[in-house]
Amino acid sequence: MKIKSLTYSEYPEQSKEWILNDFILSDINLMVGKNSSGKSRTLNVIAGLANLIVSPIVNVEAGSYYAEYVDGNDGISYELNIFQNKVIKEELTINGESVLTRKVNGLGSMKNIQAKMHLNFQMPNNVASITRRDQIQYPYLESLYQWALNVRYFHFNTELGKNHFNLDGSYSELREYNLRDTSKVVDLFIEGLHKYKKEFENAIISDFNLIGYKISKIYLGPMLALKFHDNKLLKNGLLGITIQETDRKGPTDQVSMSTGMFRALAIIIYMNFYELSNKHGTILIDDIGEGLDFERSRLLIDLLIEKASKNFVQLVMSTNDRFVMNNTPLEYWQVLDRVGGVVNIYNHLNSPQNFKDFRFTGLNNFDFFTTEFFKDGFSKANSNE
Repeated sequence: MKIKSLTYSEYPEQSKEWILNDFILSDINLMVGKNSSGKSRTLNVIAGLANLIVSPIVNVEAGSYYAEYVDGNDGISYELNIFQNKVIKEELTINGESVLTRKVNGLGSMKNIQAKMHLNFQMPNNVASITRRDQIQYPYLESLYQWALNVRYFHFNTELGKNHFNLDGSYSELREYNLRDTSKVVDLFIEGLHKYKKEFENAIISDFNLIGYKISKIYLGPMLALKFHDNKLLKNGLLGITIQETDRKGPTDQVSMSTGMFRALAIIIYMNFYELSNKHGTILIDDIGEGLDFERSRLLIDLLIEKASKNFVQLVMSTNDRFVMNNTPLEYWQVLDRVGGVVNIYNHLNSPQNFKDFRFTGLNNFDFFTTEFFKDGFSKANSNE
C-alpha cells in the first residue's frame, strides 16, 4: 500500500494558517525548495498522519488531512479533521464506497463485514475511529493501519542514534525492535545479527563500500573511548557498532566515526534490515546527504533509490543541496513553492509540459529550480522577449 496524494491544512484563514495543496506522490520522491519552504513540515505531516492512525489517542491540537492511497487494485481515501484535540470529522472510502463516516460528538457509522450492514457507534472525541481494528468485523481497516505502522522517519541532520549504546548485546524475540523508532540503530543492528547473521553483515559491508567507505568488518564492540567514574556499574563497558576500515590498522567505533559517516551507516543498516525482513513501507528522510561530501551523498541517494525500487518501498526525501539536486533526475523531483502559509508542489505529474520542456534548455537541474521553470516554463521567457 502506498500513499498517492495528500492535502493538509491547519488554522485556515487565520494568521498562523498553513496549507499543503494536493501533494501528488510517486514511488520515489525528492522534495526540493528554499529554506523554510515547508519540506520538513511536509514530512512531519505524513509522519503525523501515520501516528494518528496507529495511536489510540489524538495528540495534535488541530489539523485537517485528506489522503488517497492505492492498495493493489483498491483506491482508498481517508479524511480526518481535528480541532482542539477532538475529532470533528472522519471518513474512509474504498473504491468509492463510504465504509466509515463520523461527525462531531463521536457519532458515526461503520460497515460491519460480519453483520453485512452499517452499524452506528459513538467514540470518545479524542480517539480516531480508524483505530477500531477488528479482523472479523472491520478487516478493511488493517491495510491503512499497516501502512501507518510501516512509515519510518529519519532526520538525517541529527545523530541518528550515534549516542545510543547497548549494555550487554543480548537479544530476545520477546522484545523485538520497534521499526518506527529510528533513533536506536545499535539495537536494530543486534537484532539483525541474531536473525540474519552473515547475510546481514555482508550486505552492510557491501553497501558501505559501494558509497565510498571501504571497510572489511562490522561488529558489536566495546566503546573504548568512553570512560566512566565507576566502571563496576558497567563491567563490560558500553557496546556499539564498530567497523574495520581497510586503510587503518585499528577498529573505528561509532563514537569515533564522523557524524556524516555514522548517518550513512545507520541508514544502510536500516535499509538492509528492511530488505531481509521483507518490510515494505514508506521511508521519509529529511535533509538527505547532510554531513556527507558530494560524491558519497550522490552514491548514497543512488543506493537508496535502487533499494526502494527493488523492494517496493515508497521513498520520500528532502534536500536543498545544489549538488544533490543536480544529480537526481527531475522525474523524482517535488518542488515546493510557498507563498505565505500556502504550499504548492510541482512535479512531472501535475506540470508535465514544464518538466518535459526543460530538457531542451541545456541548463542543469538546479537552474530548473532557481529560474522557477518548474512553475512558469517557457511562458515567462517568452513574455520577456
